[in-house]
Amino acid sequence: MDSVSRSGTATAFRCGLHQQVPYDETLASQMPQLNSRLGKLERYFEFIGPLKSRVHFTLVRNDSETFRIGSRELSIGEAFLPAQGQLEKAFLRLWFRQKAHPDLLQSRLIEESLTDLLYFGLNGEFDLQDSKTQLELFQEVEPRWPRVLSRFGGYCRSLWKSNEDMRICQDLKTFKADDLHKLSLRPLISHSLMAAYSALSTPEQLQFLRSFATHLDSLPFQNSDFGLTPLRLSQQSYFQSVSQLEKWIFYFDQMESVVPHSAKFAKLFELELKKRGFERSHQDILLDTLVFGEELTGLQKQKVLIELAVQKDQLMAIESKGMLQFSDQREALNSKWLGNVKASRGIYLHCGSPDLKKISEFSQRVEKLMYIQVCKEQIIALKPYFEKGSIQFAKQNPGIRFAEFHLPSLMMALEKMPGQNPILFLEQKKKENLRPIGWRDPQYDESAKAYRAESAIEIVNWYRL
Repeated sequence: MDSVSRSGTATAFRCGLHQQVPYDETLASQMPQLNSRLGKLERYFEFIGPLKSRVHFTLVRNDSETFRIGSRELSIGEAFLPAQGQLEKAFLRLWFRQKAHPDLLQSRLIEESLTDLLYFGLNGEFDLQDSKTQLELFQEVEPRWPRVLSRFGGYCRSLWKSNEDMRICQDLKTFKADDLHKLSLRPLISHSLMAAYSALSTPEQLQFLRSFATHLDSLPFQNSDFGLTPLRLSQQSYFQSVSQLEKWIFYFDQMESVVPHSAKFAKLFELELKKRGFERSHQDILLDTLVFGEELTGLQKQKVLIELAVQKDQLMAIESKGMLQFSDQREALNSKWLGNVKASRGIYLHCGSPDLKKISEFSQRVEKLMYIQVCKEQIIALKPYFEKGSIQFAKQNPGIRFAEFHLPSLMMALEKMPGQNPILFLEQKKKENLRPIGWRDPQYDESAKAYRAESAIEIVNWYRL
């Protein structure tokens, strides 16, 4: 081991080599902790398999950027040492480069994610800290598909970014990348790997981990795209992300004949991905709520995003000016990249009467649609709607025009009333025009200052127009 500084290089060898070197006070003060951490790694390597060759470790003093991993050498800045697990993770990645099949070495995503699993096996928990902030990576919001996807800028703001990218992330203006960044998948994959591993019994964990490590050099990673083809070139990076997750599932599926319990692990891994929103061969993106906010000002959009972010158990996004932004992300993604984005519920924020043409377009993407009239810098409270429905929204937003539509029923009503707009009849209170589709007089709720509609075809639930 070398400790490099401006004043020179101090060297230490493993005691068994009986090498005499000059005394260095700084290195001597670091050795007890280093010996303890590296000793634990040595014992772990005895279990999963030894390194193929000796390692030259260089520690660069007063340095926060140097981070280089080869197959026989490791150079890191001194600032990485205080962060929990960074030294151990670096050695695991070096071990991985000596042991892994060449296919696995073509992708840093594979290396980072599989060594996250190995680190979890070493420690029994994933307490790895970001080298810059010393915050644990698990402190970030648990990843869900597809909101885990991001461009390079979003990836750089994540605690999960690779140490090799520290320098380039410090100056994003010099790096332009418009596609989705593959490494943004790491938290989703690593969370799912560790959860699957935890679901195995202790004997199963030990057998699986040891055998997996032993056969790492003979387990290639699938390169085909499983027949997934984007409809448009603009969706290429999204479909590559879908394909990447399919490949991970297949990677563990193919181990059954050589790695004990790999079939069980593969199924658990697939189930963990599904819990986090990813389903195999399902190319549409399915959200809980999609807000259509084409006309929103910047301030209004930020207010809506804040309200969406509070609903942490739901997958929500806002679509505006061709960009889609998930509630807990700082950056928006180009909607064209993502193919078909659908949701159980839509919110249509619009200044003026509901646009029937727009609503017809929305019917291809959402089943229930809440129209809310929002003009200028008008601020609305969406939280009551998310938590208690449209009646509570009406009570908390007095004077705001709104209507909650059931779009399949509305489309059916339009077929029964060709050339007419039933929404205008609601606004103008022309009940007789709606009776041909089974309309009955709505009930007025004094506390909500809104109507609850009743009809054979329930085109609208609550409304105030």
